[in-house]
Amino acid sequence: MPIKNKNKQFNKEDPNRDEQLLQVIREMRDVINATLESEEARRLNASLSQHLSRSKEPAFRQQAIRKAVERIDEYPLVREQFSKKLDAEVKWYVRPLSGDPFSMTGDLFAIDPGQLMVCPFDPQHYQRYRRNARQILRCPHHDLELISAPEMGEPGT
Repeated sequence: MPIKNKNKQFNKEDPNRDEQLLQVIREMRDVINATLESEEARRLNASLSQHLSRSKEPAFRQQAIRKAVERIDEYPLVREQFSKKLDAEVKWYVRPLSGDPFSMTGDLFAIDPGQLMVCPFDPQHYQRYRRNARQILRCPHHDLELISAPEMGEPGT
C-alpha cells in the first residue's frame, strides 16, 4: 500500500497556517491523554509542549511546528485525530482517505518520508519514518525494535 505524502488539495501558503497548526497542536492534549497510555501520553505532551514553547521564537517557529507534527505522526491513532481536527478547523487542509497510511509531516511540509517503521507487536500503536538506513528505532511502549512496514507478520511475533 503506497504512503500518501502529497496532499495536493490544500494551500500551504495560507498566511494563518502556522498559527492554525499551533492551535490544533495545543488542542491535542486531551486527545493524546484519551488515546495513549498515561506514560506515553505524558512523554508526547511534554515533547509537544517543548516544541510549542520553541515556536514562540519566530526564527524557530517553522522547525518547531515541523518537529511537533513529526512527533504526532509517530502515533497513528493520534495522527488520525490530528488530521480530522485540521480538516474540520482549517480551510487549506483536506484529510486523506481514511485507512490509507500517510505522513502528516510529508503532507504539511512537502518532505518525502523515509521508510515507514512500525511496532512489531501492534503496528497501529506506534509508527515512525526512519531518517537514514542505520537509524534504529524502538517502540516506547513495548520496548521492541521497530520493523519495516512490509516485513510485518502476525502481531506479537
